[in-house]
Amino acid sequence: MSACDYDLRIFSINPAHAGATHDSFIWRSSTTKSELERCYNEGDWNSWLLGESGFPLQPWLMVHFQNAAPNSPEDRFNQTHALTRNCIERCNRVLKTRFLCKGTLRYDPETVRNIVTAYAVMCIATNVELPPINNLNQKTGNI
Repeated sequence: MSACDYDLRIFSINPAHAGATHDSFIWRSSTTKSELERCYNEGDWNSWLLGESGFPLQPWLMVHFQNAAPNSPEDRFNQTHALTRNCIERCNRVLKTRFLCKGTLRYDPETVRNIVTAYAVMCIATNVELPPINNLNQKTGNI
């Protein structure tokens, strides 16, 4: 699970869970959830996070409407939500592209998690957005 701002600056990342782990399980134990909850409870009502359908609606967590009627205000919200949430999808594509290589990575899953975490921490520590990649659909890359 990861979170970033519109400029792809990562502010939270946790690659500890495999892709088959449900979002709600990861979310319940995340430090991002705890921090947003704490801020809200202390009166900071100006911070929000956009979540997928696997996340529960919270005062500080916006998720899309289920079964919104076409052309309704809820449907327009869902479309805007999806467009805005696209930044995390772009961020994830950039991260994955950073670690492409010819053939198979010869690292165990734990080492891969450590590499990704170290890279994200460097981005967080320096408060920089992820560098652009010319072609996100490329088949090869460097580590």
